[in-house]
Amino acid sequence: AENLCISLGIRFFRIPDKLQAFLANYAPPWCRVFVARYFAGTPDLMLFRPYGSAAVPDNVARFIEIKTEAGKVTTGQLKWHSGLNVFVCYGWDETKKAIETFQ
Repeated sequence: AENLCISLGIRFFRIPDKLQAFLANYAPPWCRVFVARYFAGTPDLMLFRPYGSAAVPDNVARFIEIKTEAGKVTTGQLKWHSGLNVFVCYGWDETKKAIETFQ
């Protein structure tokens, strides 16, 4: 997904799962609290379109939650996603479509 964003010139932000798990388990206690409070449930991929063109008069963002075909959205994710338009994508085909249609 990251490589597709890069090849399409889409700005994105992603917190790798392994980094999040490392911080939650091995970081100092204050950092574990921070990660649990602010990172839990965040979408896997956040795409951004910059401000300033006629086609895009305002900043635009797309939030994507990537799941396997059998994956499920957790309670923490539901809380974080509340009130936002989060694309929940099951598998690569849905993820690719969500990224490509953002352009």
